[in-house]
Amino acid sequence: MTRWLITTQGLIAVGVSIVLSGLLVFGGFRLHLVLTEHNPLWWLWIIPITLWGLGIAFIMAWYSLGYSKP
Repeated sequence: MTRWLITTQGLIAVGVSIVLSGLLVFGGFRLHLVLTEHNPLWWLWIIPITLWGLGIAFIMAWYSLGYSKP
């Protein structure tokens, strides 16, 4: 049975993961501006990078809050 385990370490890890995913999204946005230069298919770049960043943030938050333990 899993419980909500909120600790300072978990909150710090969640904050760091959110910041890192935000930097990934911003970096991907800047990269797509450089590579595409007003290409109408910009969403082909930004959507996978955004989902990847959010997925990493979710996984880091999941493990930092103790859900990996049985």
